[in-house]
Amino acid sequence: MPKDIIGNEIIKVYNLQGGEMACTIHNGSYELIGDAYNALMNWIEENSYEISGCAREVYLKGPEMGADPATFVTEVQIPVKKK
Repeated sequence: MPKDIIGNEIIKVYNLQGGEMACTIHNGSYELIGDAYNALMNWIEENSYEISGCAREVYLKGPEMGADPATFVTEVQIPVKKK
């Protein structure tokens, strides 16, 4: 098990839930990210899983100065467990 990481007044450290995750990569604007969530929800239901925690978004490529939203890349993660 890794040592605890200590934050400070600027950096906050949180332990995130581990375990199984349903994940997908969304390419494009944040306005259309609902499509990724819909795909994950359908997969979760069709494969007899249920949500076991809060969804997360990992911004792999985002709104750098003037970047075209069509080029954004976001990983959507939802913790799951078998029903």
